[in-house]
Amino acid sequence: MQLSIREASRFVIGTALLRAQAMQHVEHAQMLSFDNVAAAILQPTEEGKQLRRTVETLADGQAEWFRSNPPHAMSSGRVMQSRAAEIAALRRIGGAAVSTLAYGPRAVAGDAVAAEQLTSAYSEAYTAIDAAPGSTNDRRALVGLLHDQTQRLSSKPETIRSLLNNAEKRCLARQAAAIFSRYDRTLDRSDDFDNR
Repeated sequence: MQLSIREASRFVIGTALLRAQAMQHVEHAQMLSFDNVAAAILQPTEEGKQLRRTVETLADGQAEWFRSNPPHAMSSGRVMQSRAAEIAALRRIGGAAVSTLAYGPRAVAGDAVAAEQLTSAYSEAYTAIDAAPGSTNDRRALVGLLHDQTQRLSSKPETIRSLLNNAEKRCLARQAAAIFSRYDRTLDRSDDFDNR
C-alpha cells in the first residue's frame, strides 16, 4: 500500500493518540507499544476497521501537524540558505581535491609555492565546513571526507596531512583573530569621567 506523506502523518499521529488513550486504561500500559497498536489497527477484521475510523477521527483533530510536502521539497529562505552553505562546503572539498591533483606532486617535492596553494585551498575548505549546517558529527564527517579525498590523491599522504594541519591552524587563527578583534576597540570616555 502506497501512502502519501499526509496520509502517513495522519496515521502516525492518530495511532500515537490512540495508544496514549489506551495506556490510561490498560493495566500493563508499558507493554503497549506503538507497533502493537499499529498492528491492531491494520488487521483486516471488523475490529481493525473500527480502530482505523477511531484513528482517523483522532488524527483529524491534529490536522495542523500533517505534512503535505517531504522535507527536500521545502524551499523557505532558511532551508535554501542551509542548502547553499552545504553545497559551498562540498564544492570547497572538491576544489581541495582538485588542488591536490594540481599542486600535490610539487608540494611533496618541496615546492613552497605549491604547498602554499594547497594550504590556502584546504583552509578555504575548513572555513566552508565550519559554516555548513548540521551537527558536530555532520561537520566531522565533512572533515573526514576532506582528509580522505586529499590524502588518497597523493603519493605521500603524510605531507598532505601536515598541510591539512597547517591549514586548520590557519583557519582557527583567523577565527580567533575575528573574535578578539571585537575587544580591540577602546570605549569612549563619558564627558564627566574626569570629574569623579
